[in-house]
Amino acid sequence: MIRTPHRHWQPKLRWLPHVPKQTPPPIDTALIDLHEVHDGRAVVRHMARDGKRWLLPGSIASAFVSLVNIGVPVALGHAIDDGVVAANAAALAGWLALVALAYVVRAVAQTVRMQTNVGAGLAEHDLRVQALDRITAPQGIGGKSRLPGDLLAVVVTDVRAVSRAFIALTSIPGNIVTLLGALISMALINGWLVLATVCIVPLLILLSVKGVAPVKRSTHRERRAEAAVAGSAADLTSGLRVIQGLSAGHRATERFRAASRAGLAATLRNRRAKGVYTGTINASVGVFITVLTVLSGWLTLKNLISVGQLVTVVGLAQTLGPPLRALGVDTATMLANANASGDRFCELLNSPAAWPVHPDDGTRTTPGDGAVSLQVPVEKPEFCLNIPAGIHLGIVAPQQVCDALADAIDHGPQTLFNGVSASHLNPSQRRRLVLVAPRFPELFDDTARANIVLDRQATVTRFNAVVDAAAVDTVATVLPRGLETEVGEGGRHVSGGQRQRLALARALLHSPDGLVLIDPTTSVDAVTTATIAQRLQELRRGRTTVIATTSPALLDCMDEVVMLDDDGHEVARATHRELLARQDYQAMLS
Repeated sequence: MIRTPHRHWQPKLRWLPHVPKQTPPPIDTALIDLHEVHDGRAVVRHMARDGKRWLLPGSIASAFVSLVNIGVPVALGHAIDDGVVAANAAALAGWLALVALAYVVRAVAQTVRMQTNVGAGLAEHDLRVQALDRITAPQGIGGKSRLPGDLLAVVVTDVRAVSRAFIALTSIPGNIVTLLGALISMALINGWLVLATVCIVPLLILLSVKGVAPVKRSTHRERRAEAAVAGSAADLTSGLRVIQGLSAGHRATERFRAASRAGLAATLRNRRAKGVYTGTINASVGVFITVLTVLSGWLTLKNLISVGQLVTVVGLAQTLGPPLRALGVDTATMLANANASGDRFCELLNSPAAWPVHPDDGTRTTPGDGAVSLQVPVEKPEFCLNIPAGIHLGIVAPQQVCDALADAIDHGPQTLFNGVSASHLNPSQRRRLVLVAPRFPELFDDTARANIVLDRQATVTRFNAVVDAAAVDTVATVLPRGLETEVGEGGRHVSGGQRQRLALARALLHSPDGLVLIDPTTSVDAVTTATIAQRLQELRRGRTTVIATTSPALLDCMDEVVMLDDDGHEVARATHRELLARQDYQAMLS
């Protein structure tokens, strides 16, 4: 489990009119301590505990709103008895003024209550960041296989459902105040009303609490089915080009339809369960309000209560309806959703590590100093390539062989780094030794400089060196604002060659002792490629550099060139100029 340092919320609490101005904590401050949390209920409890500085004002404000809702029917009843029945205009005006004041107080209290939404938003952000930290942790996610869409559903949908429990918890004190206030008010009017309320309300609450269990189970199944559909959709769209190339579109679509049908079935079952539950609670509450109204009417006809008290009881009965429905439907359902989503959140947070975890103190993680030697076994096609330390090695091979080789260096468990198996290293440690730059690099919606540097602190000398080596200096001269020009998402505002050179500069800046490049200059003209080849050789002198390419300019600057066939077998290994005597080598370059 990834442990996040625990820090408390510390917003500035002021009284009612000033609470909306309270200052939230820094957006990346850890808010919720989830140490040793294993289920959704515990997540909700920790969220309520660590967010009490937001939860408490909202709960108090909710209680104020409920007190006003109870007070208004009582005031209206007195207005009728003291003002209308007794024909006292002053008393009528006084009670109506009190009602108006009560509504003003309720408006202020509702404003304060809305601050709970701020806490819920902060909690949602905090949970999302913790989930993302777990997804991107160096040790990876072990256990059952998860599709990207499943992880996305946890980070977005489930986290939002958990944070909404914050709002549900805030409403509970107000609902309790409404029930107790109504009970006390009716006790002051007539004992029969109290008896009816005491007998029926606990049954309604018990029905709400017990009846929500099937809803929670069906919600849990629906969440899992939704995740499966999202995972299938993400898997389908991310591999669409491959699927179309294999003419497997029909099979992939059928797979998605099957997942979607299962998701639909789970959703319909959950909706039916919620419908039965909601209908039962609403009908029960409606019967209770009707019984209470009929009873108060009968007491009025018997002259046991006044007309004003009848109005008060009818108003209290209507006031009791929303909290009873909220406790039974809104709050219970929301908490059931939060618990079910919290279970999935905990499954992700507590998932086992996929790779061994070793101390990460920033030092080298394999024996030896300087350049990295590699022994790369590839499964499909099956072959093994030895790369001595410090060599500049060119690879001329079919595209699928180059991609398999790059994948084996980046992910293969049997690859040896300076004689140490990759199975003893996590991805972060491996990439501190060898960086494999992707064939199709991704640029972010930021400036050219930011796309090169990312979050790394680089000296001016080092930055200028990689910019020069990748020939980005010529790119800067044609961009409107030089390296401060926005390149757009995916680099859509720059050409393909400019995009490749920016990505190459980034790889050179972040590269450790070992660097693997796959066709880094396919969109760059021959003259610029020759310039890059010479500068790259100087910049990377003494460090292991592997370039899979068919560019003669790049290959001519390599210490050795390995020629591989479709099966990965080594056909020849020599310098570029020596290999030019071979016709098969010339054919591959062309």
